[in-house]
Amino acid sequence: MPLRVIFFIKLFFMEKKAFDDLIDFEDKNWWFVGRRTIIKSVLASLYQRRVDKALDVGCGTGLNLNLLSLFADSVIGLEPAMLPTKILDNNRVQIIR
Repeated sequence: MPLRVIFFIKLFFMEKKAFDDLIDFEDKNWWFVGRRTIIKSVLASLYQRRVDKALDVGCGTGLNLNLLSLFADSVIGLEPAMLPTKILDNNRVQIIR
């Protein structure tokens, strides 16, 4: 089996422990925290009112979904990998795998 196929399979079926570590990293790492701050600022300047829907394709850990829910009544996250997405008590967010 080609190496890139093996890598994709490992990524697609990421172990829960490794994914939990990734969630913690993205939640606290300066790059991801700063990125979410910038995204929030840009969205706040572009959208003075809430929009009906927002879509995050490749939502990964799902941490950006909660950010998008500040600006949209309904948020949909698409994630092809079978990853346990982290959603902080938010009934406006839906994950589609």
